[in-house]
Amino acid sequence: MRSHRNRLSAIALPVLAALSGGLAWSPLGLFGLLPIFPLSYGFARTKRQQIAVVVGYYFGSLWSLEGVFDGFWPAAAPWVGLAGWTGAALLISAPWVLTTWLGPDTSILRGVRFLASLLLTALPPLGAYGLASPWIFAAAWFPGTGIIGLILGAIWLSMLATWSSELRTALDGVHVSWFHRFTPAPPTPLLTTTILVFGVMGALVANLSYRSPAAPAHWAVVHTDLPGFRGAVPAKVWELRQVRIAQIAMKAIQSHPQHTYILFPENIAGPQFPNFFSALMDHEMASMARAHGDTLLIGADDLAGRHDDYTDSLNIMGKYLGRISARQPVPLGEWRPWDRHTAVADWWHLGGYQLGRQTVAWAICYEQMLVWPVAWNFLGEGPQPTVLLAPSNHDWARHSQEPAVQKMALLAWARLYQVPVLYANNGPSKSNSSGSIHLAKRP
Repeated sequence: MRSHRNRLSAIALPVLAALSGGLAWSPLGLFGLLPIFPLSYGFARTKRQQIAVVVGYYFGSLWSLEGVFDGFWPAAAPWVGLAGWTGAALLISAPWVLTTWLGPDTSILRGVRFLASLLLTALPPLGAYGLASPWIFAAAWFPGTGIIGLILGAIWLSMLATWSSELRTALDGVHVSWFHRFTPAPPTPLLTTTILVFGVMGALVANLSYRSPAAPAHWAVVHTDLPGFRGAVPAKVWELRQVRIAQIAMKAIQSHPQHTYILFPENIAGPQFPNFFSALMDHEMASMARAHGDTLLIGADDLAGRHDDYTDSLNIMGKYLGRISARQPVPLGEWRPWDRHTAVADWWHLGGYQLGRQTVAWAICYEQMLVWPVAWNFLGEGPQPTVLLAPSNHDWARHSQEPAVQKMALLAWARLYQVPVLYANNGPSKSNSSGSIHLAKRP
């Protein structure tokens, strides 16, 4: 009987974890299913089964990466997609695998190891590539609770792993005789069960009391479908791109009332140089925005002034001036701290960005799928952000589901922190036409 149960759990538990991750990190965005992962982790009978559950979860969760790699390197498809998907799943699973072998395999230590692995893979430095974190379940279970809900959610997941391990031990104590008489199972600890019950009750209260925030006034977003830059480009190509961006920006200025903030997609302006010519290319649209009382936030790669480093940024021009830079740039392959030409990461910038009288949060493209870049906006001193800016660039995504998955993660984070989200995307989509303008609705 015990060997039969062992074989069954060895197959069923990784499959359950993979299904929960695959349905959660999909265009369906079923993040409420993610507690199945710690339940499967706790029910595993051996450390090897725990590892199988973890690897299964990440293979299921990261399925959309196959289309990402194929989109970036179409000539090598489908093998580059399969290799990238496999490599990413194994890489992000690695910290979980290593912590599994620490200490004896008790129920309490399973919960502790689950919590430690969750934190290791969701927070810097390993959180720089910590995709598909099950921590995002907090957005579905505890909406509107913000940082407090995020912290309590991590604890609750670890308690769930402990409780399911205790339950499996209790069920192992149940024996069926030939006369169908049952021996009673030892009860699971009261404390663990009580905490889980309160968590479920808290989730019900949070979901029933949640109210979607009103759309922010005086904001607009611009979606585009422009080809992306891949490495160095000729000066003439760069110049034509700046002219096109200026045309789109001026059309947007003319299309809405005065004193509007206009958000553009990530990276659409390409590289920006700290020289007179680059400023001259921006002069006309910046002057029009200033005269109109508008503020433009345009995605660009700004040279950082040290070697050939650059920042993945939103350049602010018009009524207000400044720059908002990504905390963790994308694509991840462009972040090479050991190289002279790299995107600059800014892991420890806490708090939102003060833009006039309001404070904004931001998550630039890839950051929308991570835990800490969004959470950092709501930590630190100063007023809490009242809107989440989400510029993205998916010019490569002709046959990929990743943009839809990313947007579901973005909406989940906005739900957790109860802020309206403004999403501006560059890429192929039914809603994205070249230079199309979408105004945020008035509350």
